Amino acid sequence: MFASLVINWTSCRIALILGGCMSGVGLTLCFFVSNIYQLYVTYGLLTGTGLSFCYTANLVFMGDCFAGKKFTAVLGVAASGITVGQFLYPYISMFLLDKYGWRGAILCTGAITMNICWMAGLFRPLKEYVVTEPAIIPGNERKKFVYGSSNTIQIMSKSLSNLHLSSSMMQMSLKNEQEPPIKQSKKAFDWDIFKNLSFIIVTLNNVLFLFASSILYVFIMPFAQSQGHTMEHAAILASILGPSGAAGRLLLGLLASYHKVDTLLLYAFSFVAAGIPLVIYPLVGSVLHLLYAATAVCGFFLGAWGSIWPQILAIAVGTSKLSSAVGGCLFFASFGSALGPPVAGWLFDQLGSYNVPLYISGSAIILSGLIELIPWMRDKKKWLAIHRHHRAIQGEIHGI
Repeated sequence: MFASLVINWTSCRIALILGGCMSGVGLTLCFFVSNIYQLYVTYGLLTGTGLSFCYTANLVFMGDCFAGKKFTAVLGVAASGITVGQFLYPYISMFLLDKYGWRGAILCTGAITMNICWMAGLFRPLKEYVVTEPAIIPGNERKKFVYGSSNTIQIMSKSLSNLHLSSSMMQMSLKNEQEPPIKQSKKAFDWDIFKNLSFIIVTLNNVLFLFASSILYVFIMPFAQSQGHTMEHAAILASILGPSGAAGRLLLGLLASYHKVDTLLLYAFSFVAAGIPLVIYPLVGSVLHLLYAATAVCGFFLGAWGSIWPQILAIAVGTSKLSSAVGGCLFFASFGSALGPPVAGWLFDQLGSYNVPLYISGSAIILSGLIELIPWMRDKKKWLAIHRHHRAIQGEIHGI
């Protein structure tokens, strides 16, 4: 939520630079700590806040630069890089730990993280344009067609026949090329998003997902070992989530960008498909290859969260409110991530088994997908109109 305030007050580039500095400095200060309470401040508060700035700024910047279905495709490509890092980092950290110890390893990690700052300098500032009322462009008229809200605006000159443009779906302006752009006034945080049922449903989806996934990541290796598998096999099981998640984010993101695919239904189906393997996990725990297969399927469909949910959020509230929506959504979702491991740990202490926590994890992911059908059924006409609009934009403007 704080990241959204900074983005609205300044820009995505400044928020990203600030986030890179905070996370890099926080990790560097961990080198000097003498107790765990200092780690709460340096690693938990400072580093965590900085990384949240980076994640939110990246999402909002991509939402500003890429409209409609393109947003999902770009997110799929970008988000797949996260899982590549998740796959590589354990091996890098093990090397650093063996060579420099934990203090040296975290100091090196801080130095690597500081590279976010110069990368953020490549983010070009965005310009805001007035949002006009829906317009109809007469046939056979050649106009300069401008859309988006960045200074990398795509300008096209093409004959458009009676194409209805909705400003609630895309920010468009038919300003004359010589007329100077007029900036919109921005709120520090748009509280109206909490009146939007679709936003509330997406937020609840995120809370349930992060609650369940935190249980999965913490307990997957101990569960495998409790079933008689070796530490090496358990580590392989956990590492499968990385490449399978990368493939899921990329392929599901590209699939969602296809104009004939209903993005919301694909998103809901992916969560249901990811939760089912977790529910059957305890039933196949003794068979290593079935565990590998179930983990790969689960990781693949969980990739929908990284590549599709920001597009769902953008459709629900509009791109002009995306920074506030991302910040508000992730603020509440963080409570789910924080509650997952303690609740699962308490259940394990009471029952002496990992089965129930895994049942809860799988059921929560399935539920997070099913609740996404509520806005789809309530506003089915609106969602279908959005997809028809995206098809018209892609077919008439981009020529595909």
